[in-house]
Amino acid sequence: VDVLVTFSQFVLGGDIASTCEFGLLAPRFGPVGTTLDLAGFWPCYLAAAQSGFEIVRLGHDAAEPPVVAAGAFATNHYFLLNQANLYLKALPYIQDLLVALRDRRSLPLQQQQPEAGSFADRGAPNPFHVAAYAAKFVWRFVRRKARVVLGYRDCWGILVVPGGFDDLRLDAAKPVPNPKGGFLADPFLARRDGQVALFVEEYDFSIERGFISAYTWDGASFVDRRPIIEEPFHMSYPFIFEYDGRLLMCPETSESGQIRLYECLDYPYEWRYLQTVMDGVSAVDTMFFDLGDRWCMLTNTDRSGTGDNCNELCIFFADSPLSTSWTPHQDNPVKVDSIGARNGGYFRDGDRFFRFGQRQGFDQYGAALSIYEVSKLDEEALEEKEVRVILPDFSKGACGSHHLTCLEDISVVDAVRFVRNP
Repeated sequence: VDVLVTFSQFVLGGDIASTCEFGLLAPRFGPVGTTLDLAGFWPCYLAAAQSGFEIVRLGHDAAEPPVVAAGAFATNHYFLLNQANLYLKALPYIQDLLVALRDRRSLPLQQQQPEAGSFADRGAPNPFHVAAYAAKFVWRFVRRKARVVLGYRDCWGILVVPGGFDDLRLDAAKPVPNPKGGFLADPFLARRDGQVALFVEEYDFSIERGFISAYTWDGASFVDRRPIIEEPFHMSYPFIFEYDGRLLMCPETSESGQIRLYECLDYPYEWRYLQTVMDGVSAVDTMFFDLGDRWCMLTNTDRSGTGDNCNELCIFFADSPLSTSWTPHQDNPVKVDSIGARNGGYFRDGDRFFRFGQRQGFDQYGAALSIYEVSKLDEEALEEKEVRVILPDFSKGACGSHHLTCLEDISVVDAVRFVRNP
């Protein structure tokens, strides 16, 4: 037998594992050696931002079983939902290991670990913990329902920041007014023929859907807002890039199951649908980069079917951004972490390349933003180092921020707050 996989909470080992050439694969979600199914309990109890998982390889007399896959997902607000999501989201990584074993006859020796603290092992809860969790659950439930009854909801907005990437003066950020009955988010700046334009997601509360709008910069403020791309599905994250002298946009269109490109006909307000580069995929916040001899696509996928795209960062390569045949990175997903995996913008200046990553909080989307300096991006690996964390304290009343865009002399950031009847 090549390998055995167990989903039991009981610890198996000994002769069963050692008879397999590649040992016994066992996912772990928390306390080991207990008959209680506590997967996802402690992160929810502690209101931790993340709930982690590991897949270990048992057998062959290893004192500490090696971790062959690991990751961390955003924690849901109650235990059983958090547990169900953990199980669903961990399953694709079992499949990845079996495919690797089939194709390469090997298992990875190590995997990049998520931030410390996401994998809680505190043993079985005592009666006090159970009672305390019950109280926390009631409080969270009442608070969420109260917000709905009172008409509160999250409302994003964008703010203009003086200075470029190297001189961000967030304390001087000035808000751009939201349109009536909606909000703005996911800003991207572009400069073409000397004209600065701002492309944003404009969300309309009345239709519960976003579309893409554009502004122009008059030297003091962004003016002349106009819708530029509207589809019968939600759109956001209007990533802008140039190819062969053409200005292209890849907005987030995961509701359509596609990664789509649009072409600018008359900058910045006239656009047309160009083509679909990937179909039948749940992917959000896609970005394209020219690496010289090939093109690279960074996107955030969801293979679990839960609709949560905040945890997996995947990379694909092709000869052209217009290709419909993309080669996946050998280590996809290259990052499995609800803190930093989902794209939140970028800054590129010559050899300097920074990727911005969203930081999800406990039961909160878009709590903050991490800035990663990328030192390597090729078919072998993605290597990046966190150099800064942007918290939402630059805007009064804000409780989250998840996107930043920069030119040499101006930047735009977004922030979210709870607003009654926005």
